[in-house]
Amino acid sequence: MTAVDGELVHDAPIIIHNAIKNSVAQSIRAAREKLQGVASRYVEIHLQSAEKALKNGDYDAARKACEWAMENLSADGDDGKQVRIIAPKDQPAPTLPAIQIGIALGGLPSSDRKQLKARNE
Repeated sequence: MTAVDGELVHDAPIIIHNAIKNSVAQSIRAAREKLQGVASRYVEIHLQSAEKALKNGDYDAARKACEWAMENLSADGDDGKQVRIIAPKDQPAPTLPAIQIGIALGGLPSSDRKQLKARNE
């Protein structure tokens, strides 16, 4: 085995990793280009499905289709950047359960603790 062969074997995992990474990137790029080529047809099908759901009284499906479109569709702005057609609403922070911890004050008779508790309620 020559030094060149040794280097090739040593670098093989990196070469294979890069080849796989490039192959995946090319596949994603090809899929994205294909989807872009039929995007207008997909939007038409999506709209027809939402309208059909609305016509058939499936209001939940129609609502979900409309929400998806409002959240995901964008347009090209004047500066060439993509702009949301409808800006998403700010989502409120989820409310977490509250944990309340009580303490007993030392040196007070239990009746005084009950009175303090009653006043705080």
